[in-house]
Amino acid sequence: MSEEVLVLRGTLEGHNGWVTSLATTPSKPDLLLSGSRDKTLIAWKLTGDDAQYGVPKKSFIGHSHIVQDVTISVDGAYALSGSWDKTLRLWDLETGESTKRFDGHTGDVLSVSIASNLRQIVSASRDKTVKVWNTIGECMHTLTSHKDWVSAVRFSPDTKSNTVISASWDKTVKVCYLLFLQICEMMFPIFATSDGFARMRLQLSPRSLILTSLFQIAFILTSLVLGLEQVRAQR
Repeated sequence: MSEEVLVLRGTLEGHNGWVTSLATTPSKPDLLLSGSRDKTLIAWKLTGDDAQYGVPKKSFIGHSHIVQDVTISVDGAYALSGSWDKTLRLWDLETGESTKRFDGHTGDVLSVSIASNLRQIVSASRDKTVKVWNTIGECMHTLTSHKDWVSAVRFSPDTKSNTVISASWDKTVKVCYLLFLQICEMMFPIFATSDGFARMRLQLSPRSLILTSLFQIAFILTSLVLGLEQVRAQR
């Protein structure tokens, strides 16, 4: 079997601070979104041209502190950002305008996610909470199961399960099943890690989790269905 070789196609320059996060969406394969410590987001158009592989199309200005995480809605219409200014912002990707600000966290917002049904938003913070929001900026639920900073949160890509996965500096990854918009009283800790480092990134496919920490990368194949059944059994 021949080894796959990765080739650098281009370098995108435009931010004035460290780039903290990137986001793409299958609905717009030529769109790349970046967030930075310069407090801004940039939407790039990927041209594929070797001379200039990507062109900055819009800058999104509104946060008053570092932008820690960004994501794009599945339809490619909106972007969501989380910042050290303790807020989330929803952005119109066409106009570049901030359409909604989400206030409620008392610590830096470290991670954000938009549900695939486009009806809910979730955020994780250094205030040790996970918050579930509707799209008009109202906090519907605050989850307080974690005992330390919550560094990553994602909705499951399965639109039917309505599942939130979160990862924390308390060395756990937890699953919460939002059944009929009701929060399970107990969030089931699927994993308890031993390295003591923060879970910095969390990605999901329909049947797998990928977790990364400061000094460790773990690829974990598991059934989210099994985890959900365990959560339901404890209700």
